[in-house]
Amino acid sequence: MTYKEITQDLFESDSNTYLAHCISADFALGAGIAKAFNAKGVKDALERDYHVHWLGKGFALYTPLDGYLGVYNLVTKQYCYRKPTYKTVTEALTDMRDKLPNDCNLNMPCIGSGLDGLNWTAVSAIIRQVFEHTDVNITICRLPERS
Repeated sequence: MTYKEITQDLFESDSNTYLAHCISADFALGAGIAKAFNAKGVKDALERDYHVHWLGKGFALYTPLDGYLGVYNLVTKQYCYRKPTYKTVTEALTDMRDKLPNDCNLNMPCIGSGLDGLNWTAVSAIIRQVFEHTDVNITICRLPERS
């Protein structure tokens, strides 16, 4: 695994990249970066391709996304107004890891730490631990600071 954090809009990622972000099992996609994914048709694809029942465990759902290899939607909570836990984030990341091809590029925002309120240092450590023995090239895309 390689891991780096850069200042870049996630949607400026190369086309040979998978993207990932966190969502709720109700597929609300109405706030934060999920809203931008919704504008790109991800919610429609999720609702068309999946019928999920939240069982209290995080998981990953793949959907195609024009301009990229696709997006992994990390389901980390039941409803959009709830908060994920480090456990459900770990479970969703592990499920995604098991579905990703070897030697690929994966870009994501600082998952779980924006509106979801988890500590980024802790989530970053979880990402590194989950992908430690893989060939996945992970880039965390942070938006530039607003003044």
